[in-house]
Amino acid sequence: MVIVDRQRCGYCGGCVSLCPVGAIELAETRLVIDRACID
Repeated sequence: MVIVDRQRCGYCGGCVSLCPVGAIELAETRLVIDRACID
């Protein structure tokens, strides 16, 4: 399970570029995580 700490997340997209399988997407001010990839 992926846990996003909303207090620390600045929505910079850093996690998007670091995800080795491209399962994270930044859409405006929220993260979209492809659960099928990580489950």
